[in-house]
Amino acid sequence: MTADASGGTAGNEADRSGAGAGESDPTSTSKAGRGGSASGSGGRGFGGASAHGGSADGGTTSAGAAGEAGAGASELCTPGTMRCNTVREHCDDSGVWVEESFVCATDITGSVEQGLVCAVKSDGRMTCFGPSFDLYSAPLLAAAPARKWSKLILTDDVGDKTDHDLCGIDKNGGGVCWGQTSNRSVGGPLTQIAPGSQGLCVVSADGALKCLVDDGIVGPIAADSGPFQDLLIRDGYLFGLGVSGTVSVPYPQFALPSGVYSQISGSDRELCAVRLDHELFCAPTALPPALAAQRFLQVVIDDGGRLCAIREDHTVVCDSLGAGPNPEPPSGEFKQLVMPSGGICGIRTDGSIGCVGVNAPVPPADW
Repeated sequence: MTADASGGTAGNEADRSGAGAGESDPTSTSKAGRGGSASGSGGRGFGGASAHGGSADGGTTSAGAAGEAGAGASELCTPGTMRCNTVREHCDDSGVWVEESFVCATDITGSVEQGLVCAVKSDGRMTCFGPSFDLYSAPLLAAAPARKWSKLILTDDVGDKTDHDLCGIDKNGGGVCWGQTSNRSVGGPLTQIAPGSQGLCVVSADGALKCLVDDGIVGPIAADSGPFQDLLIRDGYLFGLGVSGTVSVPYPQFALPSGVYSQISGSDRELCAVRLDHELFCAPTALPPALAAQRFLQVVIDDGGRLCAIREDHTVVCDSLGAGPNPEPPSGEFKQLVMPSGGICGIRTDGSIGCVGVNAPVPPADW
């Protein structure tokens, strides 16, 4: 086998807590777990959940993780803190979690070659958005099947070469991919879809890999590297993350140090991955020492070789890996990131979406 997806909403309810790598109760003292795609996801929360890029979806487990909304009503908390898994909750002056009406964003995906981002809320609604001059989001939203979504994945080069610009997995595990004028089922139940300009691959619920379209995917991925929890296609390069934590790469120069990995993000220039012990590694360009000494929950890298990563305290740091000036990281606390062309977007720990950058996408007001 050879190897390598304006405001508006569509769809409605899918419960997907832990959608992004490093997603956790921000009040938690336990930070161990498996990362989630971006797709990157760009990046997405991975670990069988969203990347794209991440974002991956793929969060950490938290102490007393009745972190699902409503389950923590009897938990004592630190007044003034906030969390968001299903609906946003704040800790009142008496130390009790109080639900708000804001519905949490749980998954996000970005196109690394276009300034486009799509996201899902915990009730299954979806949206896509771009910068003020965006031409892609409205047609993709208009063509979206009426489903309750748990995960979305944008292809690496939206609108030019494929009929599968955006793919989604619904609450039942069913997969579908669509462009501006067509859509098709890609089977199910699925845990991941890897769409790219050179092909389309999926991961079934048992971790099996199948490439439904291969127009020059670069590989191969070793047969014994599965079952898989995540896949990425970036400019025809297919990267895989096994359920065992092994990382499969299209060429030896992307090989990472040994260890059990929880989340990956890649391009045709670089591969970066977070290990289960929260160490971050990249290849072929090594991290600068100051960055390598830190610990992270999620990483996302763009097609120019620039990366941003979420630290254990949920703050974000960015680096160019020698490719130019460092990107300006978003302020605040995040649990999932993507790097679309022209900006950086992510899901904050309060469940809202924030974007920064010269031509950053602009999320709808209620997201």
